[in-house]
Amino acid sequence: MVLTDDQLNDLTHWVRRRSALHRYVEGWGVVRGLGVRCDPARPGRVVVGPGYARSCCGDDIVLCQDTCLDVCACQPAGPCCDQDRDDDDCRAVDLYLRYAETQQDAAKVMASCGCGGHDSVEYERVAETGTLCCVPVADTATDPATLAARDWERGYAACAAVVGEYLREVSDKASTEDRLKWILRWIDRAADDALCCLRRRLCRTGLGDEGVAGTLLEIVSALRNRYLEVTYGQCRRPEGVLLARIWLGRDENGRCVVDCVDSHPPFRRVITAPGWPNLPGHVNVAGLWWQRRAIACERACQLGLKLTWRQYRPPDSVKELAELLDGDSVFAACDAEYEVWLYRDRCGHWNDDGPDGRVVRLRPAAAQVGLAPAQPGPRTAAARAPRGRAAARKDNQ
Repeated sequence: MVLTDDQLNDLTHWVRRRSALHRYVEGWGVVRGLGVRCDPARPGRVVVGPGYARSCCGDDIVLCQDTCLDVCACQPAGPCCDQDRDDDDCRAVDLYLRYAETQQDAAKVMASCGCGGHDSVEYERVAETGTLCCVPVADTATDPATLAARDWERGYAACAAVVGEYLREVSDKASTEDRLKWILRWIDRAADDALCCLRRRLCRTGLGDEGVAGTLLEIVSALRNRYLEVTYGQCRRPEGVLLARIWLGRDENGRCVVDCVDSHPPFRRVITAPGWPNLPGHVNVAGLWWQRRAIACERACQLGLKLTWRQYRPPDSVKELAELLDGDSVFAACDAEYEVWLYRDRCGHWNDDGPDGRVVRLRPAAAQVGLAPAQPGPRTAAARAPRGRAAARKDNQ
């Protein structure tokens, strides 16, 4: 078999990209080593020891020896950080490790063109390495992990914006037909293919037994599930792999020096399993949203959460739905006990032995507002039989 240069390059590129897919299984961050310490010879520098990290794009970053960086050169310039200022608002930098490639083994080759022959240089090898960079910190009271988590949560909360828009734009006196038209127009403006099945059903059967509140809840669930899908394991900060936060100060001669090095989470990205951003001190429970109880119970055990299951009755109005979604956070404290609200939608078969349905919210165990405790009671043999969608819709009335 004869292979051209381009085909060999394509094969190499395919192998590298295929290896990079492991980031979706193993995660990304610092794997081993890469310790950060001050430089005793130059107080304004730090030294990063040898080690191995994986970037958010799945590239392997290996440092084989100590690498130095002058972090004092990373200070933001300008009057806000002059020597006469006493506060420490801009006296810290975050240290990142970035993936880089360098060409090696240069060789002269003879090339020819219409003007005659000439010599050129081509490189035979590409070496993978890493480069250090630092980014000034605007607010030392924050950390990159919290900023990333809050930014991600804002996108998650925006999936429920349709409920607020409906309350602002639709009158309480609007007819059922006008309410349906508004929802269809909103779906058309959103132009999200996650809502195509719901729109088709609304055009065919109208609002149905679920009513406006139930339909809006389905829109929110579809948008949130889509958001969770597209942001799973997503890399949204291209600076590189975070190694440490470094606080800077000045010595007795007014020179910039390294005061403190914090190379521990949340100021260090240690390799973790892929998923959604975590708020320090909390776990991200977004993966429980709209899951059936059996699946949510299994995932909650993996997260180490203590849960109590409650049945949530179908919302009677859009205002009640807005109250359900108001302040809904996907971050649960590690040491708290939570109640899970379960909603029976129109899909699937539900178990009558206790609270069952899909997860629509987690709240601290002390909160009991809006819950309808389950009352199983005795059942006949017919009641114990699996029920279809029609029975599920009847429960939502």
